[in-house]
Formats: sequence, structure tokens, C-alpha cells
Amino acid sequence: MSTQRNTSDLLQDLLAVMRTLCGEPGEPINGIPVRAFESTSQHVHGHHSGVAIDSEATRAMVTAVPGIGHCRLDVRHEGFGKGRLLADVRTSGPISVEELLRALHARQPWFAGSVVPDEILINPS
Repeated sequence: MSTQRNTSDLLQDLLAVMRTLCGEPGEPINGIPVRAFESTSQHVHGHHSGVAIDSEATRAMVTAVPGIGHCRLDVRHEGFGKGRLLADVRTSGPISVEELLRALHARQPWFAGSVVPDEILINPS
């Protein structure tokens, strides 16, 4: 978080949130005038899970799998709230979609903000 904003500004935003929560516990906090982290403004919305996808975290998770050299992500929108995350990966060795999905599900807890792709296209290098 400190890489997104200096400590003083971050503290001011946190105090504004706490004042609102303590002073008006029933009020929604989405109207509090705090700046969003820059990285969250780049999240991709519309995934069927309802989660805003951090494409950098997801790409890092995919390319952390041994043998994966490149990953391109795309969200295919199939109606309201029905977006599916597609991954087009280049590999340096043989790996099946099933093996890659198992590896991604095992890694996901360690990559905050990441989403395991719904569909994977593997292109051997």
C-alpha cells in the first residue's frame, strides 16, 4: 500500500474511513472522499464471479508456473455479469490445461487479487 500513496495521505484516508464507521455505522462508506489506489483503478470488471480482476496479479500467477513464458489475458463478456477470463499462454515445455489449472488453483491463495482463468489456450513455443 505504501507504494501506492505516501504514509501521511494513507493515514488521513484511513482516519476518514474510521470516523465515518464510528460516527455513522449504518451509512455506506462508498461516499467517503478517499482516493482509490492507482492499481485498483486498472482492475477489469465484469467477471462472472463479481470480482474485479487484477490482471497484473493474475498474469504474475500464471507466469510463475514453471514452463509458462508469456500470458495474455482477455475478458469475454457474455451478457451482464457473465464475463469469462481467457488466458492465452506460451509454454517452453509440455503442460496440459488440466495440469496448469491445478497449478494455478494451488498458487491462487498466494497471489492477492488474482483470478484463475476460466479458459486457457496453450501455445507451445
